[in-house]
Amino acid sequence: MAAFIELRDISKSFGALQAVQPTRLTLEKGEIFSLLGPSGCGKTTLLRILGGFIEPDAGSVIVEGQDLTRQPPNRRPINTVFQNYALFPHLTIRDNIAFGLRMARRPRAEIVRETEAMLDLIQMRGHADKRPDSISGGQKQRVAIARALINKPRLLLLDEPLAALDLKLRQHMLLELERIHDEVGTTFLYVTHDQGEAMGLSDRIAVMNAGRVEQVGPPAAIYEAPASRFVADFIGDTNILDGDVLERIDSNYLRLGLDDFGPVLAWNDKGLKPGDSVHLSIRPEKFTISRERPAGDGQVNTIRGRVVDLIYLGAQTKYRVAVGERHLLVQQQHQRFQLDTRPIRWDEDVWISWHPDDGYMILEQEAPSGEAG
Repeated sequence: MAAFIELRDISKSFGALQAVQPTRLTLEKGEIFSLLGPSGCGKTTLLRILGGFIEPDAGSVIVEGQDLTRQPPNRRPINTVFQNYALFPHLTIRDNIAFGLRMARRPRAEIVRETEAMLDLIQMRGHADKRPDSISGGQKQRVAIARALINKPRLLLLDEPLAALDLKLRQHMLLELERIHDEVGTTFLYVTHDQGEAMGLSDRIAVMNAGRVEQVGPPAAIYEAPASRFVADFIGDTNILDGDVLERIDSNYLRLGLDDFGPVLAWNDKGLKPGDSVHLSIRPEKFTISRERPAGDGQVNTIRGRVVDLIYLGAQTKYRVAVGERHLLVQQQHQRFQLDTRPIRWDEDVWISWHPDDGYMILEQEAPSGEAG
């Protein structure tokens, strides 16, 4: 069965800058798919190619089996929501939403019916006769989404749509976007540099770096099993420890030699052998921190360190722990209210421990320029 939307070996350069290296991506019907990466990684260029605003140097844009690579934006079943909303300041909210249907010369009764339905969808009926300069940023974003959806596009492109909003409003708008998506079922392509937005909203994420797609997958897979050092470091916080394989314990575990840590056990999911170089990624929340050395059966990695910094965040505390010349980031979740427990403080000696299964080994190699589906 053909993919709903395909980017086949798309590439684009601007002069000497290769903004997008040859890239293959597929989008499934009805999903929220995010392009995630730092500024300049090529994600907005890919979005603009999909929308028809720029042409690729090579490759094809296929929508439901049709090649739309050379079609202009108005000939594509695709609409775009821009970061700056692009609302018409002289029109009311109702007229902004209805604009697309009026341009398409739809019957008046249909325009009224669909516009009122969109006002209900974005919960803005009480603001329908206002103009954009009299509503909030979050409300403007909802109006922009409604205007883009009223023509029933097969794909909605959202280009950094929440970047201009403050943190609490962004968090609220993420829930609103998910609600709107669930009600209309349109495929969303969401472009962002914010890892939290992508992780919280997406069915799948493509992580981009320097014009290439480094990994594609569900948020949990990308977080727990990063394909490269860049992905591990870009998605959330992590500790990346460099070393070599010392010996194989059995078919499942290895003993690694890591700088400043001595030998540690690690899960051998990569089929490594003694002498191979590795990068071990351990998320901060995978560590346990305590004043006393934890009791164990020898299968838990345990090291000694000293707290050199900490940040109390209410539900959790983040520690920076010095181990030799290295600093580890450790995150302790507060499971219950414990005012009578003396918290670990700055400059205390502590024990850090983690299970071998909680580290993920990364092998640096040529990352694929696309994805397998």
